[in-house]
Amino acid sequence: MADTLKRGDLIDVTIKGVRFNEQDGHGCVSIIAVDCLDGERANWRMPPQAEVTRVAPAEWPPRPGDKWRDRHGSAWFAFYGLEAREVFMIPADPVRGPLSTPTPDEVLSKVGPLTLVHREDEQAGVSEHGTDATGGAR
Repeated sequence: MADTLKRGDLIDVTIKGVRFNEQDGHGCVSIIAVDCLDGERANWRMPPQAEVTRVAPAEWPPRPGDKWRDRHGSAWFAFYGLEAREVFMIPADPVRGPLSTPTPDEVLSKVGPLTLVHREDEQAGVSEHGTDATGGAR
């Protein structure tokens, strides 16, 4: 497709799966992505007309032991599967079925957005309390 573009063409650009860095006073958004030249992480500034949609909170992906809440307020717990290779989630609400163990991405797509409620700090064994999507305390 790039070979058919010419300078001045009006285009839409979609960049999926990048981390938000900051937004300046002019509405420009800065993202964190891999530089195409050296493969290192870099900040990239997007113009104010760039459409930005939150896909998951900064604490994503869930870790075993996490407690999350979905858009309905229902709690979900993250845990390792039998072979400890993949993380799954189980609902605390028995109405949803305690044997239902979807992946975090499946939960996010069906009942997201999700908000981290509790995470055990792996370093010190001290619990952290999550923040909502805007960075506010929960």
